[in-house]
Amino acid sequence: MIKIFFSDKVFIDSNDKVRAGAIDFISFALNSGITMIYVSYKTEKQLKDKPIISLLLNFYNSPVNQDKIKVINRKNISKYTYNCKKNIFLGVKDVDLFNATASKILLLYPTWAATNEKRCKQYGIPISDFKSLEKLITIIARQKTFYYSLKVDERTTVYALTSANNYGATINENEAINKLHETLKNGDPSHLQAIMCYLLAGIMSHDDLKSTDIWGIMPSSGTTLNTEMMAIKKQCRYLTGKKLSKNILLRHTETSKSHGTSRDTRLFIGAKKHLDTMILNPYYKDKLANKTVTILDDYVTNGISFEAARNLLEAENVKQINFVAIGRFRSRMSNGLGIYQKESYSLAEDLFSANTSAQLTKRDKDFGMNGKYDESAHADLADLAKLF
Repeated sequence: MIKIFFSDKVFIDSNDKVRAGAIDFISFALNSGITMIYVSYKTEKQLKDKPIISLLLNFYNSPVNQDKIKVINRKNISKYTYNCKKNIFLGVKDVDLFNATASKILLLYPTWAATNEKRCKQYGIPISDFKSLEKLITIIARQKTFYYSLKVDERTTVYALTSANNYGATINENEAINKLHETLKNGDPSHLQAIMCYLLAGIMSHDDLKSTDIWGIMPSSGTTLNTEMMAIKKQCRYLTGKKLSKNILLRHTETSKSHGTSRDTRLFIGAKKHLDTMILNPYYKDKLANKTVTILDDYVTNGISFEAARNLLEAENVKQINFVAIGRFRSRMSNGLGIYQKESYSLAEDLFSANTSAQLTKRDKDFGMNGKYDESAHADLADLAKLF
């Protein structure tokens, strides 16, 4: 179930005329079982002759739509979100942003309804037209499950949104996998918006992820942060109403790229490669205890980078750690299962500076056997390719 909250400017222009495409979009939403909720501070009497009310009444007069069209006071928005996981706000006003943030609603910014108020433009996901909006709503609706999950310990869980393997995939799945790679590895922005909404749909439906206090991304092999993943992190932060924007993990020294090293060598070196070159951001010193931290990455292949982050975060008494990857690679050399090499380290000195040192104390190279795969996510992936 999806609920869409909106203010009048989305569907009504400055001349009090219904915008082109508005009627088709509302028809699409209602026919898809989506509840359309108009929000305003105005009273019923003040709204009586408003064009937006006339527009909605055209649909409300059909008995099948009467439970799917609502007009509410902005003060009551949270009362309408509690029984729905996927809530969306189409907003162009500053008050729309405040309402969306306060109720942890995904904010989409319809650029065709732009006003002089800039905050929604700054923080919302921009949508250029009603047809694009239909596609993104469809992506959000079709996301039903995470493809992969692994409980690493009592505090830490790894998730992956979808498969990253081309082998064994259908034509449509391969198309989606390739577009994910073009965006996440090659920096092609063409599909970033769709990928972002697909991930955000999963987060909206997941209570543990929605309770995140601090969002971060895994640093790349260099000392800069991946632009696409930072954009995704920003929207995750906005969705959950969190203000802490600085990345929690920093790479102080460049390290070798994983694809330039053999699989056996990568597993032999393990997380030490990252622990020797990565630190916790000093900004978060004394701020991590009893917090829920979620780290995003493009792919999970063998778990080594996540294990480095887990050791650092657990040493700072983080309450709960979630690792979320967009794609999960499985290995034909491991009976088709994904590798996840669990490692424990003794960490010395300051974890917030390059002076730290790490000594391996335990390694379980077969821990990936405990991972769980939901093969129904393949259907989501095939649908995603059509929408791309």
